Amino acid sequence: MLISVAMFSRWSQENYFRYMRQEYNLDALIDYKVEEIDGTKKAVNPKYR
Repeated sequence: MLISVAMFSRWSQENYFRYMRQEYNLDALIDYKVEEIDGTKKAVNPKYR
């Protein structure tokens, strides 16, 4: 019975990552880059709005 639990766990993880690759383009997250923000711009914290 322990083997079936391990196999189900692995199957669940594989399905999750397959779904994320198809629907949310999980592999493209590596391509995201960080850009510098101009120091003169101000951003308001949504909690204080």
